[in-house]
Amino acid sequence: MRDEIGLKSIISLFKSMKFGLLLLGLLGLISVVGSTIPQGQSEYFYLNNFSEGKARLIIQFNLDDIYNSLYFKALFTALCINLSLCSVLRLKSIINSISKVSWNQKEDKIDSLPIRKLEDIDSFIGGRFQSWGHSKVQKKIENNRSVYYSKRFSIGYFGSWLIHLGLLIVIVAYAYGQYGNFTTAVYGIPGSLQPIENTDMRAAIKNFRIDLREDGGINQYYTQLELLDEKGNILVADEIYVNNPLRYKGYSFYQTATGWAANIEVNKNGAKLEEELIYEGTTYISERDNVAIQFNRLYPDYIETASGMASLSHEPKNPKILYSIFYRGNRVDMNVASPDEIIKWNEYTFVLKDIERYTYLQINKMPGKLVALVGSVLIMLGLYLAFYLKPRYAVAVVEGSNISFYSNEIRNAKGVYNNTTLQV
Repeated sequence: MRDEIGLKSIISLFKSMKFGLLLLGLLGLISVVGSTIPQGQSEYFYLNNFSEGKARLIIQFNLDDIYNSLYFKALFTALCINLSLCSVLRLKSIINSISKVSWNQKEDKIDSLPIRKLEDIDSFIGGRFQSWGHSKVQKKIENNRSVYYSKRFSIGYFGSWLIHLGLLIVIVAYAYGQYGNFTTAVYGIPGSLQPIENTDMRAAIKNFRIDLREDGGINQYYTQLELLDEKGNILVADEIYVNNPLRYKGYSFYQTATGWAANIEVNKNGAKLEEELIYEGTTYISERDNVAIQFNRLYPDYIETASGMASLSHEPKNPKILYSIFYRGNRVDMNVASPDEIIKWNEYTFVLKDIERYTYLQINKMPGKLVALVGSVLIMLGLYLAFYLKPRYAVAVVEGSNISFYSNEIRNAKGVYNNTTLQV
């Protein structure tokens, strides 16, 4: 018995509207966090773009992959159950509401009058109903009384049901989209040609610029991008900035972030070993010599403060590069250097030069968008039905020598009546 009561309580909780709204609110809050924090980046990315405390918080609570976190999946599943129960279990009651008529004796009573002076009761009731906008009147006799009733906009009962169903379809489409989601990224400096992982396309970064505000803060990033096929033919070209991605055959290219790049020249005993382009957070490694240098971070307008190194602005007025040198996996040196400054360690010299900004583009392709569109249309239809086609009814009860009229369109209750709802 207790098990049955417990099960009913759980089902009642999962199908309640308050519980559904709570779940929607929590998921909306998590989605805002997920939209604010770039997803799927390396640990260094967060350490480089956030304070150390925030970066550790992001990694510890899985905010870097929030849509695959356990708590998001749990809330998502609970919302699907809630919407499914609301959609399935309420359908029968909605159909009953359409097929039957009910009225509230206290709130919906409009008028009551004797019938001794009426010659044609049916015509009188029909005329009264017609003045309220009801053209079709049905009649039923039961329990020594005659009940006349008419309904309009009964389809409005489906309003909230369609909203729940549409939300469920959108959520399921989103889940399917996440399951089959294609995500990758490309980054590079202007003039570079970057392959796009797991596709036959390449990204030609023609130009990259930053729009600064008057106070020196970053207002917007702009990337001029050409998308090429295997033969080098231009498939599509556009300028990308935040909230204006490039789209091609289901792929979306988003301007996500930026950073600094530099050419590194490595010498040993005066002989040049190699020169290549490296980015912030990346490392040049000489496996033959077991030596590596990491480009930790660039401070474009370097200044030393009581709390450590910082930058006064985003412009390279006084650039300094924070670097680390490793030998056989162990860090043997860490310091800052200016571009073109020679960095010495034993028989090795390193030079970081030609600094410039690179652009970071995130590429997504998510299936299920058409299904989500269908769900969105159902939600809009449900909202229209709920707000503009509210069900209306009129009821007349002939009992003894009296007629009582009820309607949920004109409420002018008089006297004291029992607060009960009757059905036929």
